[in-house]
Amino acid sequence: MENTAVSAKKVLEDGDVTQAAVASEIAGKLYGLKVLEPSINYNKNNATRFIILVPLSILLHLAVWQFFGERILG
Repeated sequence: MENTAVSAKKVLEDGDVTQAAVASEIAGKLYGLKVLEPSINYNKNNATRFIILVPLSILLHLAVWQFFGERILG
């Protein structure tokens, strides 16, 4: 993402209720998104971590592709 406002816009455009974005309150209001927790960036103990959740089936496909793909493509 280019910036946090673009991530908020992507959440709106994708229309997937399982998605969220860390963005400014202004960006949330601009795109009509619900602000879950305002001003998280002002906490002096704040440390941002990102985690990507995917179905196990996708991880298995990636593992199989990585294992066999490297041997086939050499």
